[in-house]
Amino acid sequence: MNRAIPWARQAAGLALCAATLAAAANVWGPRRIPWRGDWEHFLEEQARRAGIALIGLTDARDALERKEAIFFDARPAADFAAGHLPGAFSWTAAAAVARAPEFLPLLMSDPSVVVYCAGLDCDEALLLAVFLKNAGVKSLWLMAEGIAGWRRMKFPEARE
Repeated sequence: MNRAIPWARQAAGLALCAATLAAAANVWGPRRIPWRGDWEHFLEEQARRAGIALIGLTDARDALERKEAIFFDARPAADFAAGHLPGAFSWTAAAAVARAPEFLPLLMSDPSVVVYCAGLDCDEALLLAVFLKNAGVKSLWLMAEGIAGWRRMKFPEARE
């Protein structure tokens, strides 16, 4: 029992030190994480700041049905294979540069592009959208609710 007490003190001291350093880095660092804020709409706000337009689920479904846009799923390949929007391409943000030669020719005719990922807690689609915007895609939309919202609406889904 005597050994447990020094170990617990060391663990508590280490946790306190880590929390203090993290708080200090957040206060004086260049990219602060807000202590309080509207996290429910964080992704949408980041998209607006990046100049990326948002598209709702119904409008995205209509664009898909009318074949008015190219859809990119920014989730990992295994998640894509388990279910995605019909006709969507799998293109993760991590592979954006590596797969650009494969997909950028599709975008030369300046089509509308919709990107999505898992849902409101996934920023991979936003990262891909920023890459596409910087690559010159003009008609670009982020479906922030992602596949989670799509499934909630019981819209059609494809599997690999």
